[in-house]
Amino acid sequence: MNPPQLSVKQIADLANVVKANRLSRVSPDLNKAETFLGLAIEAITELPNMKANSIRYDTAYNIAHNAGEALLAAYGYRTVSGPGQHMAVGEFLEIVLIGGAVQSAASDFNALREGRNALHYQGKPIGKLQADFACTTAHALINGVQKILI
Repeated sequence: MNPPQLSVKQIADLANVVKANRLSRVSPDLNKAETFLGLAIEAITELPNMKANSIRYDTAYNIAHNAGEALLAAYGYRTVSGPGQHMAVGEFLEIVLIGGAVQSAASDFNALREGRNALHYQGKPIGKLQADFACTTAHALINGVQKILI
């Protein structure tokens, strides 16, 4: 695992997120990155076996989140404890994942987060189209993260 260097703009954008106290700098941890990436890969292989929309959606969201955590660890960042941690993962993904389908998927992470919150905290049902969207997003994110980290 040897992630490519971030651009000057990406570093500046991440510095703003750190300054806003949503992320903090830590030492890069490639073991942690590998663990989170492994969890995401393991879960994505099980995704086709899942039938219930809410379970597919929730699992796809967790895959996307673990992909984000893998990148955070590899680049030496972590979310700051407290409300907004998952939102900070989304911000990080949008800054780091640029170009093509992976950039679109990074932008979609926040929509997945909102759907997950509606499911978990408001009991709103998840339909097939939402679950399919979550699965597509998770696949794009994991593919993009693997290209960066492997």
